[in-house]
Amino acid sequence: MHANAADAPLPALLQRFVSEGRYAGVSVLALRDGETLHRLAAGSQDVETQRPMTVDSIARIYSITKVLTSVAALTFLEEGKIDLTDPVDAYLTEVRDCQVLTGGSPQAPELRKPVRPMTLRDLFRHTAGIAYPGPGSPTEPFSAEARVAESVSLADNVRRIVGVPLVRDPGVQFDYGYGTDLLARVLEVVSGQPFEQVLNERVLGPAGMAQTGFAVAESAWIGSRWSTRAADRASRCG
Repeated sequence: MHANAADAPLPALLQRFVSEGRYAGVSVLALRDGETLHRLAAGSQDVETQRPMTVDSIARIYSITKVLTSVAALTFLEEGKIDLTDPVDAYLTEVRDCQVLTGGSPQAPELRKPVRPMTLRDLFRHTAGIAYPGPGSPTEPFSAEARVAESVSLADNVRRIVGVPLVRDPGVQFDYGYGTDLLARVLEVVSGQPFEQVLNERVLGPAGMAQTGFAVAESAWIGSRWSTRAADRASRCG
């Protein structure tokens, strides 16, 4: 920690977040002009074992993966291998069957073709009409039937996603959802490589993010104080 950081309000604030139960554990790195101002942690990384959170604890990054995917896709854009105006179905033929849900019921849905094809730009900016199926969403029953979470590969994941009706036409509105999954699959198709390899070669490797991946490496937890159950749970977070 920077010499002046101990007197700053940040450590107390983090501890308050933990004490109030807002977060189980927090880890912070703050820099200014290349100088480390704060590098500290508070709380626990495992609430069952009360193992303390540390500055190098492994954490699930959730939708930050969307940023990493988009950065990888931008490298393909720079190389002229893809274009923002490209229709997605030029790479993923299954997208041609996508339809927009306009009404009806899950048993008898009213569907129609989109007014225009979705483009790679739509995938980047979440305007493809592919929304997450939150509670009460009109597409929630269709998503439950598709069992997206049970997919066994990125290709399978995309097939399940596009089997769910679009919530609206592409280009109409921002809808936070699965668009980035389709973008990742496009990169697989264009490169002929698994997406994990694409991400490692184009983003994680060059950025020095050696401990970022889709699963926790065995070497990261062997010999630690984690219980077997905690280690297994963490390895499934990738």
